[in-house]
Amino acid sequence: MKKELLKSVAILIILFGTYNYTASQDMFGIINSNYAGTNGISINPASMVNSKLCMDINIATINPSIQNNYLYFNNEDYNVPALFSKGFLTDSQRAKGDNKEDVMQISDDNNKRDKYLYNNITLQLPSIMLAYNKHAFALNTSIRTVFSIRNIADHAATFFYEGSDYKPQQGINYDFKDAEITQMAWSEISLSYAYLFSQNSHSQWSGGISLKYLLGHNAIFARGHHNNYMFIDDATLQVNNLDAEYGYSPPPVCPETNEFGKPDRLINGQGVGMNLGVIYQKNMKGNRNTNGNDFECNKHEDYLYKIGLSFIDIGAIRFNQNAQTFKFDNVSTYWEGFDTTEVKCFDHFNKNLSYKFYGDSLASQDSDEFSIALPAFVSLQFDYQFRPGFYLNTTIIQNLKVGKYSLGRPNLLSVTPRYETSWLEVSVPIIMYNYQLPCAGLAVRIYGVTIGTDKLCGFVGISDIYGLDFYCSIKIGFVNGTCGKKCQSSKISLLNFKKKNNRNRSSKARSFASR
Repeated sequence: MKKELLKSVAILIILFGTYNYTASQDMFGIINSNYAGTNGISINPASMVNSKLCMDINIATINPSIQNNYLYFNNEDYNVPALFSKGFLTDSQRAKGDNKEDVMQISDDNNKRDKYLYNNITLQLPSIMLAYNKHAFALNTSIRTVFSIRNIADHAATFFYEGSDYKPQQGINYDFKDAEITQMAWSEISLSYAYLFSQNSHSQWSGGISLKYLLGHNAIFARGHHNNYMFIDDATLQVNNLDAEYGYSPPPVCPETNEFGKPDRLINGQGVGMNLGVIYQKNMKGNRNTNGNDFECNKHEDYLYKIGLSFIDIGAIRFNQNAQTFKFDNVSTYWEGFDTTEVKCFDHFNKNLSYKFYGDSLASQDSDEFSIALPAFVSLQFDYQFRPGFYLNTTIIQNLKVGKYSLGRPNLLSVTPRYETSWLEVSVPIIMYNYQLPCAGLAVRIYGVTIGTDKLCGFVGISDIYGLDFYCSIKIGFVNGTCGKKCQSSKISLLNFKKKNNRNRSSKARSFASR
């Protein structure tokens, strides 16, 4: 691989990801709202119960997001239009005196910490949620793609970005473990159900579950379990130990031409997944004493606070079409001419790598199927209403490693003050990714249209930029108050009809007796 190619890939990653993007699936300006509807299922399916919407129809919701802790834009010359109108200049280019005009500087953060990247695009297609009595149901459809990098050693990231001719790191023996690179694109269809299983005048408990059917489109994984290497000079790589494996389905480029092409199959794998959640809610003092019949109108119970616990994206996809995996089991090599090695096509790369380490171009082939787990996490949510319409939400997300190969997502802590009414909502999420790099966002909802970002700093350039995201949601919501009035009117009309009918029956009985 050539140095300029590596830098180009790195720049693409920090801008928009390779050829896909999640996360973020987070959208903290939306998901914890009492008007979240179908969007709230992504953080806790139990949120459908006691929603302020009796019906929610999602037309479309899109959320591209990226976050990393290695490459960043300097805030001095950063703005969003410049991403498309200016060139780029790296720190190493500037150090060599290559000072171009009208460019944006891209810097790398060499702080000796392991590097991560989380890149996500979620497109929620037409979906619907319906709440009635103590029950709520939802049907969701979406397309998701996630690219995650975890535990990449600082020196390895630097070589990837700067190339093998980075003099400060040559001649040094490096060791790293448990590095992971994973990408997966898939579609999912989910059925969700929530139930209010305990309720009184002071508090209530609700639980929810989502069952997902997953269709895998493509995936790539690479794992470096225990590796030791040294770049002796620009052209020579000495690998003392390589304990690693990688695989894909289908090949990301055409094996014959080494170019991106149309895949032979749209679906290369299938799987199942689920979300689970429970919510405890402390009702406001003075709320009506509820019972089973009182909740038939699905009236929202106002609360002082509520606490939710959820397990999200538990599941995996098994790829068994156009799939290949390769394994290197504690092997070593002395690779001269590394910087000039040509890669004619992807299949050629596999065979050449196998020959370098085993002396056999086919020895590294391992299997024709593999499974990749979803970016699973456990979440704790706390929502407090300190004045009518004014809320403060705190959410913690902790990544869960499920399965041998899995997508990883950053841990995070968010604090989100918000003001909400049926037609207007304003949220200001403040988020710490991996409990570092705090950033603030802004989201505004007017009726069923929401536009927001969890990384406002990235759009206004008030600090160095390690990530960007944006989300937009278009929905049609039916507020509970309207449903309640209609239901109450129906009850009164039915009661009057029964009373009138009973009077008529009594009158007829007396008339018959007098004959």
